[in-house]
Amino acid sequence: EVRRGSKRFGFSITPLSHYSGTTQPHKLHSTLFASVETASPVRVGKYGVDVSTFEKIAVPELKNALSSNKPLIIIDEIGKMELASTTFVELLKECTRTDKVFLASVHAYHHPVSDELKNREDVLVWRLTVANREEMFERVLDLVCGGLGLTMRPIGIMRTSWKRKDEAPRQPTPPPATITIFSPYLCGAQQLGKGQKIEVVWFAHLARRKTVIENGERKGCGVFSLRTVNRPTCLGISYATILKNALPVIKIDRCDAVDKTLVADIKPALKERL
Repeated sequence: EVRRGSKRFGFSITPLSHYSGTTQPHKLHSTLFASVETASPVRVGKYGVDVSTFEKIAVPELKNALSSNKPLIIIDEIGKMELASTTFVELLKECTRTDKVFLASVHAYHHPVSDELKNREDVLVWRLTVANREEMFERVLDLVCGGLGLTMRPIGIMRTSWKRKDEAPRQPTPPPATITIFSPYLCGAQQLGKGQKIEVVWFAHLARRKTVIENGERKGCGVFSLRTVNRPTCLGISYATILKNALPVIKIDRCDAVDKTLVADIKPALKERL
């Protein structure tokens, strides 16, 4: 929503594919695609909708989401303006056919496309109201975590230098990395200080979950005797030293996790490892 003073002027679209987790969403770059001054034959109320401008942002974003190895697709929101694009509608249908977790906010009004989406047997619909909007975050988070195969909630996200699984070292090594703590858990990280040694527990989302016996260089070894992330729990642990705590971002000296890995927990390192 774009406002001029206290009045709503139009609507913009914000791509999230490059969202690092360190910037507040409302500060990301947005592109205006509908306004009271937009000259367009496509009208939604008093707003003219520039469909081509919308598609220049939305179409590449959705195609990237569908083709990437990311397990989650989020669209906020699906309304009459967005549904004016036939290309967007086709990609929306692809989102419902993928095996990824698909999360979207959808307008409450009737429309053939959104009605079909909300009436699917494999879709769970929650109506957002003033009374339940505070608890909705918790409900959605639990549902999405379950769909991603997570039995616990992530408390943050890591940004590292390792963009691919084959780049990540076997042991935590420099260069430094960062952990962005999600807002509900910020108070739990306030006492972490510079120089403190910690254990970072993270979700190894690219690992092979059913591996019990290693088939690589140490073929035949049970995974519980190795540091490999290919294990039933798919949890990795990195030992690091805090370089700076500037919440929500904590800078650490090293890590062996792939970039944008979700963090399950942070604990002070055991004394015998210090």
